[in-house]
Amino acid sequence: MSLLNVTRFIRILLILVIVISPYKLFSKNIDLNYDIEWKTLNIAKLIWSANLDDNRYTIKNTISSDGIFSSMYPFELTSQTNGSIVDDSFSPSHFHYISQSRKKNKSVSINFDELGLINDYEIIPKPDDFYIDNFNQLKSQKLFTDPISQLFEYFLHQKSSNKTIIDGRRIYDLHAENIEGKTFNENSSINFKGETLGLKITFPYYLSLWKDSKDDKNTIKYVIIYYSVFKNTNIPVQIVLKTNRSKIFMNLSSYNIVN
Repeated sequence: MSLLNVTRFIRILLILVIVISPYKLFSKNIDLNYDIEWKTLNIAKLIWSANLDDNRYTIKNTISSDGIFSSMYPFELTSQTNGSIVDDSFSPSHFHYISQSRKKNKSVSINFDELGLINDYEIIPKPDDFYIDNFNQLKSQKLFTDPISQLFEYFLHQKSSNKTIIDGRRIYDLHAENIEGKTFNENSSINFKGETLGLKITFPYYLSLWKDSKDDKNTIKYVIIYYSVFKNTNIPVQIVLKTNRSKIFMNLSSYNIVN
């Protein structure tokens, strides 16, 4: 598997892990750790931290290479989203994403207004002017949300903002459906034993912003999330990402929840 495909999968995992969401909003801190595996190899670790304080939220993620990938393909991905919660809707005000690897560094910063229009953005390195011009036209025609805010809203309140999701590199729609859960027993390799519920996520619409669509196609078939309740909080126990060629597993290793 190439570094490009691995980092693309990790970006999707970074986006999807935020379906971990609390039932009650009044001041809660959640810290989670996951081991990310590909073909039984540990390729990365995720540290995920969220703070929900009344009507404000901040969510941070860090994913870094692990095991043999630390020397072969060292990388670190971080993101942070801040916003407000109004009538059960998560409205981002700022979304920031940084990707660092041996070959290149990338940074995306997006500011939203209360409706979901993009006030301003910064992409480093700067894309070609052709793509910038196309996006400047597109962003005035749609209301946007970031992937983290949208998934929180869906999981907490089973509702959609009906906005286009933007992560700074691509825009897409998210479709989620409940599926049968899975039982993890003492033979499981993850730090959980018991029953889970299931959620299947697909991407019916996907568009690359800064590349030709033929050079940046969505290779993700689906993502299945098995989750359970810890301290009145839904936490993914395992996330399975199925691509055209392989599967990647993200397994819960530890957690801490403070109400």
